[in-house]
Amino acid sequence: MEKVSTSRDAGYPLKLVVAYCDPLLPAHARSLAALAAEGSPLMVMLADPPEPLLDSRARAELVAGMADVAWVTIVPIGGLMDAAQMSGSAAVINEQEPDLRRRAELVRRVHERHGAPRD
Repeated sequence: MEKVSTSRDAGYPLKLVVAYCDPLLPAHARSLAALAAEGSPLMVMLADPPEPLLDSRARAELVAGMADVAWVTIVPIGGLMDAAQMSGSAAVINEQEPDLRRRAELVRRVHERHGAPRD
C-alpha cells in the first residue's frame, strides 16, 4: 500500500484497466507492469467474457496477487462502462478486445499442439 499512497500523493491519477484476464497470461503481467511504471495506481475492473474459462472470483484472486495492481473489482457486463464513468478523472484503458484476441491465440496454439477437439 505504501507504493500506492506515494503515487497518489505525487499527483498521479488512478488508472482503470477494464479487462477479462481469462485466462491470466504473461501478456497481462507485461501490460500491467508497463502501466504501473508510469506511476499511477492501477485498478483492474474484471468482466465476464463470452464463455468464460475461469469464474470471475478465481480471476480476481489471480489478478489481485500481482504486485502492480492496487485494486481489483468484479463488474457485471452491463455496469462496466457505468463504473468506469463514475471514476471521474481516472484514465480508462480498455483491454477487453486484446484479451479476446489473446485467448483465441492461446486456444489456437493448444489445438495446434494437441489436436483440435473432436465433436
